[in-house]
Amino acid sequence: MKERVTVMRSSLAKTFSRRRDRLAGILLAFAAFALFVLVPVWTTPGNDVRFQLSLLTRGTITAMVALSVTNAILISMHLHLRRVKARVATQETIGGLAILGSSIIATLGCVSCYSTILSAFGLGGIIFFGKYHAYIVTAVIAVSLYAVWHTARRIEGLCDRCVD
Repeated sequence: MKERVTVMRSSLAKTFSRRRDRLAGILLAFAAFALFVLVPVWTTPGNDVRFQLSLLTRGTITAMVALSVTNAILISMHLHLRRVKARVATQETIGGLAILGSSIIATLGCVSCYSTILSAFGLGGIIFFGKYHAYIVTAVIAVSLYAVWHTARRIEGLCDRCVD
């Protein structure tokens, strides 16, 4: 456990070593949160930001903040790797984008507000998502943290499978 904390601290210190990187991380977190709020505003006719914010519960806001921060850290780590290493594997970039996309889907707090997005999954998908929303959000947060952990290991040079 102590080794994991050391790896995370060291990789985060490297990722956010410059003032510009810290500022970018903060801006990325705010941008991700704004995206989580604005997607339903843009996709639901008659919706506005004030109404959308009034629909959010504390649990949904907590999940959105957790996912925003996790995604900002993950994106910042990948930017650090891109800056430090000559090339970044395409799989990492696709993995990061997949996690960002799944994070957006996981923050769907109000199923009726996201009906335009969820319509791609059909009525069964909407009902399933509404019923198992908490489990889906928890799974996405866990996968995001898993991605951060392995990216931290890559930054520290502890990843045996990573190709540089």
